[in-house]
Amino acid sequence: MLINTQPLWATRLQKSLQISKDTPESRFLQVATIDESGVPQNRTLVFRSLDADSAVLSVISDLRTPKIAELRGDPRASICWYFTRSREQFRFACSTTILVHGIDGVDLTSQWKALSAQGKKQFLWGEPKTRRVDDGPLQATVQDNSSPAPHFCQINFHVVEVDYLNLKANPQYRELHQLQDGQWSSVSVIP
Repeated sequence: MLINTQPLWATRLQKSLQISKDTPESRFLQVATIDESGVPQNRTLVFRSLDADSAVLSVISDLRTPKIAELRGDPRASICWYFTRSREQFRFACSTTILVHGIDGVDLTSQWKALSAQGKKQFLWGEPKTRRVDDGPLQATVQDNSSPAPHFCQINFHVVEVDYLNLKANPQYRELHQLQDGQWSSVSVIP
């Protein structure tokens, strides 16, 4: 007999992803961080993977973006992810780690190879938020993109709390999930 060790929220998330697999926008999640002035910053990122047993959501990013400095200053983040097809919302409280190819034995080659050619070019256009020279098409600064760009990284969001809301149900249904001492607890609450 197999025992399912993954948390209930992860099972719900996998089901939502499966239901929404043909809608590309279902892979977009909103991530909030705190900048050095204490001001919340929010942006949309593309979900890449879930390790349900370890409760880790992963995305890729560029080390040169402000969110990396923000997460290095305060590794806490909040994620809000809404699935229109199933009308479910997941809100995650997380701590983060940033993985960089070639540092501490980290190999991000498979993540890099999984990107489309256009996806790889985004890491080779130049430094994010620097002034454009003209309005013409952006050009990749490196022609060989077989290896991860030096500023390519993966952000792992280690989930510690989940607020799950199902808006399709009547009445609506809400659960709170919390990780304490390596164990998940779940409670149904009034929405």
